[in-house]
Amino acid sequence: ESVAPSWPMILQLNLMNREPQNPEPRNVSIYSSPMPRPWDVIGIGATSVDYVYRLPVRPEADGPHSKIRISSHTVSCGGQMATALAACAALGLRAKFAGVLGSDDNGTRVQEALVARGVDVADAIVHHGPNQFAVILVDERTGERMVLWSRDDTIALGADELPPELLPSARVVHVDDVDQQAAIQ
Repeated sequence: ESVAPSWPMILQLNLMNREPQNPEPRNVSIYSSPMPRPWDVIGIGATSVDYVYRLPVRPEADGPHSKIRISSHTVSCGGQMATALAACAALGLRAKFAGVLGSDDNGTRVQEALVARGVDVADAIVHHGPNQFAVILVDERTGERMVLWSRDDTIALGADELPPELLPSARVVHVDDVDQQAAIQ
């Protein structure tokens, strides 16, 4: 019996893997502000390329489940911030990613996926190094997952890397638990 993956996995798969949509931005008010701002939301945080493997059972170090045939495999763009901004853009909000991407193929893949979903990446910062990635093992029977991830220190965001005029240009600045020192600044 197969059980669907948990809701974060569903959100990621639904938002980042569907065909890109370029909706017209809606006039959505989350609070009143007399200042016009070009962005509804600016996001600074995690992007990732996720290598998702669906397995018939949960792997074990020893025993009959130490070697398992993969049922299916997908490669998807995700990460907390990339997924949140893709959702914002899908809802018609003017969304901008201003965090760090790696200079490798995965960084390029994430950047292209964000642009295809209507997220502006003009202020994204590219650092020389590999983009974050994850290997996600999903037990098809229960929907439980194991996430193995890697984020190289070379793609950490420095507090002084964001232009000072950038953040006031958004109604909302959304940060996650990546690059905490820069996010606090």
